Amino acid sequence: MDLIIGIPSYNRPKKLRKLIKKLQEIIIDNTEILVIENHSKNMLKEKGIKQKNTKYIKKKSNQGFDNSVIELLTYAKRNKKKIWFICDDDELYPKNILPIIEKIKKSTGIVDYVDWVRTNNKYGIKNKFDAYIRMSFLPSIVVNPEKLKLKNIKQLISCNYIQIAIINSLIDDVNDINLINIQAGQQKRNTNTRFPIIDTFIDGYRECLKYEQVLDDKILELLIFERVYASINYIKYENFSLNVIKKYLFFCLSQKNIKFFLKLKFLIKLIFFKWI
Repeated sequence: MDLIIGIPSYNRPKKLRKLIKKLQEIIIDNTEILVIENHSKNMLKEKGIKQKNTKYIKKKSNQGFDNSVIELLTYAKRNKKKIWFICDDDELYPKNILPIIEKIKKSTGIVDYVDWVRTNNKYGIKNKFDAYIRMSFLPSIVVNPEKLKLKNIKQLISCNYIQIAIINSLIDDVNDINLINIQAGQQKRNTNTRFPIIDTFIDGYRECLKYEQVLDDKILELLIFERVYASINYIKYENFSLNVIKKYLFFCLSQKNIKFFLKLKFLIKLIFFKWI
């Protein structure tokens, strides 16, 4: 199938311009670049990025991450193309992009996983389960949206992990994922998250993992616990209140199947998050 590279963007004009320019230099086939610009400040001028196979859609308001992903998927489904999502703030490895595109186009999989070097400089996945866990990172995901029921997924708007629900609706098991073991680039640590922490990490991640659930309950609960634990790092970069701390505390104490030492580790990090 032909391919679209879909880029949802908000308030990163310099990084977005750099990304589009780099992709235009790399791509030599009919792969299409589609950008959804969510009413950012200092939006790019279309003349500066206009080129064959590049579409730059300016929204009149910020429709949010989930709606942008759905709009990109809708376009891909309508045009009967696969879509590879790329964020506007991660670093590409230019020499690897064409080999990845070639593998994506040859793949018959409904969901493909593209490897990226992580923020801790680790790379390479162990297996398809590891890939599934990493697919919370949007640029790892390639999907064929032909059989996707977008009307059902739209009910999950605002959770900001909608890509996991999309994957779950397309696969029956993690073994349905096709692995592309080439690093597309390096993920950058975005401490100034655009998303409300509680809604995203506690509610959104859980809601999307449960959507047409692929994993069993115990594994799913542990994944959610680990993700919420990791999200404590973001509290010190945002405006927070005692109410936010209470929600984290309640979350930790309400987990029934999590081992005591993991809960204790969570609570220690929550108490000392400003210094960790």
